[in-house]
Amino acid sequence: CAPVRVCLAMAARLDHIFRRGAEPMTRQQAPGRSPRPGAAVRPASHRREAAGRVRRIALCLVACLGAVLAVPAQAQHARANSEVQTLLSRAESLQLRNPQQALSLAQRAVTVADRAGAHALVRRAQSAVCEITADIDPQAALPLAEDGEQASRAVGDMRGVARFLGCRGYALERLGKSHEAALVHENAVAAAERASDKAALADALAMRGESRHYHGRYDEAIADLNRAYALNRDLGREDGQQYALNAIANVYSDSNVAEFDKAIGYYRQLLKQNETAGHRSEVATMLFNIASANVQKGR
Repeated sequence: CAPVRVCLAMAARLDHIFRRGAEPMTRQQAPGRSPRPGAAVRPASHRREAAGRVRRIALCLVACLGAVLAVPAQAQHARANSEVQTLLSRAESLQLRNPQQALSLAQRAVTVADRAGAHALVRRAQSAVCEITADIDPQAALPLAEDGEQASRAVGDMRGVARFLGCRGYALERLGKSHEAALVHENAVAAAERASDKAALADALAMRGESRHYHGRYDEAIADLNRAYALNRDLGREDGQQYALNAIANVYSDSNVAEFDKAIGYYRQLLKQNETAGHRSEVATMLFNIASANVQKGR
């Protein structure tokens, strides 16, 4: 390949300089003796210039060989990244309908990333395992979240910290520890903002928005959920948009907010999207939500 040819050319050039410079640079002139007639004695400045060229080419050769050796590892990481992203995308789409199958796919993603030595990718897949486990067994998800957060902090991966905090907060909510969960969600948003990661921030805001809704902080909940929706829209994450929009509709359909027409409008928008996608369980949920909002409105 081209990088190998370049390295070989550098090596040949280095060998040529050594062959030309070896004899003149090692020959010693006896004191008081004139040079042999016809013998060429290379000036000291010329020898220093040749030595400088040798050093520069040697350094370039070392760098070139390092780059060549890195190519297979980079290709392996790229293949692993593609496969892991595919597995996690499938797991996310199955999380509500078949959490056990989703968990199996996420665990497989961890294995693929680990074999490739892609540590950041391992943490990403482990966070998905944590989130799905929180749906199945929230108590079992807590140690996964703690271990993942510590591993992420150890390498300064604030995006990973945000994801594992989100998992922990969700697991705590599932265990009925909503006040403890609320603090964790605040920390998750702060970590995502420090990471400057839009996807992690969108997820953290959505979860904090739902937590604020539960605690009666309706205006703040709507603000968080609108930000989450906008970030997901900018990123082209349709599932994230639908999640945030449904959470916004839930706030508006709350009897303490009582903006039922807004809620029904959002639910109908989601109903149409799910009908188009053929998601029957989500269609049933939206129909129920629309009927519930109409009952609360007095229709």
